[in-house]
Amino acid sequence: MTEAEAETIRVLVADDQAIVRDGLVTVLDLLPDIEVVGEAADGEQACRLVAETAPDVVLMDLRMPVLDGAAATARIVAEHPGTAVLVLTTYADDASIMGALRAGARGYLTKDASRAEVAAAVRSVARGQTTLSGDVGARLIGGLTSPSAAAGGPTPSSPSPDPAERAPYSRDAPGAPGALEPTSAPALLPERAQRVEGHNPPAPADSTPRTTPGSPSAHSIPPSTPGPARSGDGVPPLAPRTAPSAAELRARHPQLTAREADVLALVAEGRSNGEIAASLFVSVATVKTHINSLFAKLQVRDRAQAIALARS
Repeated sequence: MTEAEAETIRVLVADDQAIVRDGLVTVLDLLPDIEVVGEAADGEQACRLVAETAPDVVLMDLRMPVLDGAAATARIVAEHPGTAVLVLTTYADDASIMGALRAGARGYLTKDASRAEVAAAVRSVARGQTTLSGDVGARLIGGLTSPSAAAGGPTPSSPSPDPAERAPYSRDAPGAPGALEPTSAPALLPERAQRVEGHNPPAPADSTPRTTPGSPSAHSIPPSTPGPARSGDGVPPLAPRTAPSAAELRARHPQLTAREADVLALVAEGRSNGEIAASLFVSVATVKTHINSLFAKLQVRDRAQAIALARS
């Protein structure tokens, strides 16, 4: 075996989407120090191919049929400790991240990672190092260093307290000393409510308008009438910005396909992957593929950046 062959990293790609597998294989095969030794469409097939090909690294998707990526990772790590698993998935929620890492994954990337990031991560886990994408690492560190986690208190995912528990309290309420009782906010004064509606409050029945010599009578002042709704310092409120159409997006970003422009237009409307799939009569997996592709073409990292670019 030559020195070059000894340094070649053998990689198995496991993903249930053929277009994603093909793209990853094409990208990895272009690298002189990486060799793709197999492709798997589900977790069960990945485990079988690991036993047959003995790869250095498995590039593992999480959501796959037959056997999911986390379960396949746990089996591969237990049966083939010399093979490192690098997760490459669309999901970056806490449950997915912790499930994969507990199963023994040595790295975790999301599918918006660049080609260079994927290649660097493959090399890193092959050397026995742990690698995480920036947003995944930030979530883990944030969970470990948050005040609630350090104090053993509720986490951000804990249910919110009952609204009554969030009411202001007064220690001067009757009852046991020091007892806390909810207090209510003062009601809006009737005269202030009338001003808000644009009308002058009526004068009390026994009041006499005050006038000074040469000044107009209070009754000569016409009542104010409500004008158009305004916000701030007399600036009319802005109309909400509407999402662009697919045709507009295609004209501004000709690198997008017609279907990618359709998907981006719906993303800009705030639609979820499931809603987009229902609107276009395609599967959620197909929507994710289009989203990953348009992210790469527009050089954005997440939906927030994509929406900002689409609406700019």
